[in-house]
Amino acid sequence: MSSALRTRLSVIEAARTYLGCPFHHQGRVRAGLDCIGLLVLAHQDAGLELKDCTTYARRPNPAQLLHHIERNFDEIPLDEAGPGDALVFWFQRPNRPMHVALLTDYGMVHTWSQVARGRGEQGKVVETGFPEAWRKRRHSAWRHPERED
Repeated sequence: MSSALRTRLSVIEAARTYLGCPFHHQGRVRAGLDCIGLLVLAHQDAGLELKDCTTYARRPNPAQLLHHIERNFDEIPLDEAGPGDALVFWFQRPNRPMHVALLTDYGMVHTWSQVARGRGEQGKVVETGFPEAWRKRRHSAWRHPERED
């Protein structure tokens, strides 16, 4: 197994250890974390360094979000993104990214504040499939520089 594959699997395994943890804006602990916090902790737990930032508003500023991502990752073409890579998503307008998730072999791991539709669950870390509705909202894809494939 290549070291890149081991690293990719380590990041995914680390992210999965947070499944079920509640959402908490700017959280960086199991008691609560947000989408950036999940990305930071999963990479740190896998032994990869990330520069963290917790000076952002509850409603993400797209420029600030992208600046944080650019400080830690290299942008890759969307069609090259695979398990272990980060995806940035938009919701209201394509030029306003507001959310990040980690791709897995199943779909993606992410957390956000909204209640899961129809389930009555509070916002928490979940692993979901990767349906077309999410694919259409991809803004950009990113790979940690220590994880060259």
